[in-house]
Amino acid sequence: MGMTTARKISTAFLEPGNDVGIKVMALVQDDSMDPDETFGLRLMAMTALSNGIQALSGDIDESLWNEIRPIFIKILRNAPDNPQLAYLAARSLEFHIQRDPDPGELRVILREAKAVGESCHADLRREAGLCLTKVDSR
Repeated sequence: MGMTTARKISTAFLEPGNDVGIKVMALVQDDSMDPDETFGLRLMAMTALSNGIQALSGDIDESLWNEIRPIFIKILRNAPDNPQLAYLAARSLEFHIQRDPDPGELRVILREAKAVGESCHADLRREAGLCLTKVDSR
């Protein structure tokens, strides 16, 4: 898929009220379901969300950002339990670091996620490191 198509699809799917976006967000948000049954679905939903944010270079509705930021923080805090989801959360946060209201909180969480990445997930280590660089440059 080309970048133009990716942007068009991402714009539509990340619009407030989009049916597909609502379902994807519900899967990303709901961590109360049995992880053995829903892990694959949640991972696919988080991948779709992260790819959409990447395709739009983070240019998403501020209300959506305010809704998903706490989810990403929670996922990063749980990096030892699921480093792949933490990597996708860090990848999504990258575009909003300069506007984040609490860079101190991000710094602590990203350091912890980077340490997890150093022990078991190279992409998480690299992405958390990139985000830490952006936090520290504020």
